[in-house]
Amino acid sequence: IISLLLVLLLFSVSCSKKEEPELAPLVEELEEEIEEVQEEEEEIEEEQQVLVPRSLLSGVEVAGELAELPIVGVMLDNHPNARWQAGLREAEIVYEIRVEGNFTRYLALFQVTDPEVIGPIRSARTPFITRILEYDAIFAHFGASAHGTKSLNSFGVHSVDGMAVGLPVYYRNHSVGKEAPHNAYSSMAEIREYTQSRSFPEKTEFEGYEFYDEPTAPGGEKVEEFTLYIMPGNTTAYSYLSEEGIYHRYKDGALHIDENDGEPLEVTNVIVQFVGNFMVDSEGPTDIGEVGEGKGLFFSQGEQVEITWEKADREAPTVFFDQEGQPLQLNIGQTFIQVVDENIEINME
Repeated sequence: IISLLLVLLLFSVSCSKKEEPELAPLVEELEEEIEEVQEEEEEIEEEQQVLVPRSLLSGVEVAGELAELPIVGVMLDNHPNARWQAGLREAEIVYEIRVEGNFTRYLALFQVTDPEVIGPIRSARTPFITRILEYDAIFAHFGASAHGTKSLNSFGVHSVDGMAVGLPVYYRNHSVGKEAPHNAYSSMAEIREYTQSRSFPEKTEFEGYEFYDEPTAPGGEKVEEFTLYIMPGNTTAYSYLSEEGIYHRYKDGALHIDENDGEPLEVTNVIVQFVGNFMVDSEGPTDIGEVGEGKGLFFSQGEQVEITWEKADREAPTVFFDQEGQPLQLNIGQTFIQVVDENIEINME
């Protein structure tokens, strides 16, 4: 139809020199008809487009019902005697945050993946509960600090606490050569079965991150290796593999592998979130300045750019923004979020 109208339009224009007064209304009418047909075709295309269900955390395509599953956060031990962890390769988002002493712990978030073995699982600390709240997530942990217990009770977190829940949800894994308290394990199937028996929410209310359809570099400085000096004797490093488009992760100089299969973690995005109020006592961090706004760095596809973040309150999501002030888009895959003191040293190459 558009082609026919264009032919008529061209013919009318060619004759317009002699009959311009008479043909002007016809030309205008044809132009309006062309515009109407184009609008109708665009509407039809939009109606025919089918939105592909994706994980809200990693952006991977999934069956529709999986994209609605509640998010599960698992508190993982990162003491040297607890390494390596099981199930981290399948985690979709992982937070590393400092706790008491010079140590850090991990909060691994899962929506569409279901590792058969997850651990070692340890007790909760306040900053991790703040992250659980913003994802409206179910929280699997093995006890909590005094500060953490207050937060769990105050906010009514959907908790699966190993101090109250025994077999078959939690068990001591005696086949991994680790001593208690570094050997408490579980599985995603057992955690989800327990949550169903307790009538926890069956669908998530978290809106999810924005993802590129194809691997996209953020358009910043090329950085293929970088190291975060979190505390004395505590470093986290990433090395970019250009052919695979992912990063290998190193903890305290050693390649970070998964205990389940011995394979290295494959990280697609790394967000470094700077916070400026690390208040830590003998029971762990009480307030690390997660609420408010601040700066950060985003690493993906071998490039690094500066970003900003905002978080209105403890239950609100942390929103990351690119340099144009738009919500940060991620590449599809696993994301590590390193929440660190704004004054730490970072070496980039």
